[in-house]
Amino acid sequence: MQASSPVSAPAPPGLAERLAQRGISRRQFLKFCGAMAGALALPPRFAPRIASALAAAPRVAVVWLEFQDCAGNTESFLRASDPTVTEIVLKLLSVNYHETIMAPAGLRLNVCYIWNC
Repeated sequence: MQASSPVSAPAPPGLAERLAQRGISRRQFLKFCGAMAGALALPPRFAPRIASALAAAPRVAVVWLEFQDCAGNTESFLRASDPTVTEIVLKLLSVNYHETIMAPAGLRLNVCYIWNC
């Protein structure tokens, strides 16, 4: 009898592979990182830091707080078709909290807990 070698699970695709699957080039990704630096009022030299942080994170963590929103953006999010909300929540993002989606589960978030007030 032969001893079977342990089979390791394939590594999950990295950010570069996932972006390439969606038709996004490295140049477009870096332009996005530069735009994000600008949106956050950071100098352009922070774009490579944003790119490396996004590449290192397995999935982007999201805490979605609506406050006085009408929930129209939540409705649009739940009715997305490409990618579907299932793909977004299970593969692309780590939705740690969303008031509307988690309300039926009885989950509530103390906002002061997030900002330590």
